[in-house]
Amino acid sequence: TCVGYVKRDEVIRGEQIEVGDLVLGMKSSGIHSNGLTLARKVIEDAGLDYNQPFTSERSIGEELLTPTRIYTEVLELLKRCEVHGLAHITGSGFLKLGRITDFGFDIYNPLAPNDIFTFLQEKGNITDEELYKTFNMGMGFAVVIPKSEEQEALRITQGTIVGEVMAKNKGITVGDVTVV
Repeated sequence: TCVGYVKRDEVIRGEQIEVGDLVLGMKSSGIHSNGLTLARKVIEDAGLDYNQPFTSERSIGEELLTPTRIYTEVLELLKRCEVHGLAHITGSGFLKLGRITDFGFDIYNPLAPNDIFTFLQEKGNITDEELYKTFNMGMGFAVVIPKSEEQEALRITQGTIVGEVMAKNKGITVGDVTVV
């Protein structure tokens, strides 16, 4: 469990987000305990057991229960960089980006999905669109920064520039997948 607080006058609400801002993506540790309803349905409908091997070291159940990564490096990023928006990509997947602004997002360099997402897609015949609307697909946290902060943000985090902010009402795309 992780609990934190922020002073009311320091809350980042996305009001400074503008076209051309960059999206810094941080790798997830796995499913992050979100989307488990769909994951359980896939496992059960495929006739699989949670004790069956997922890898040589872990069962399917153990993989689904991988602890959520806590993105503590964001605290240092907030101290040293201008940050325009923050989104923890949990349940509702990439739709979380739409909660921080009504600008669009072009995620042109998405992080590689964790193996669990490929497994669920294959076993459950899930479309790419549904995957990105449900799961984090390998990007557990997103930070919106101005282009001028790119180098410093990359030094502070283990993140990757995955995309940028587009004009309002342009939706959210990840590679060639239109999420919304």
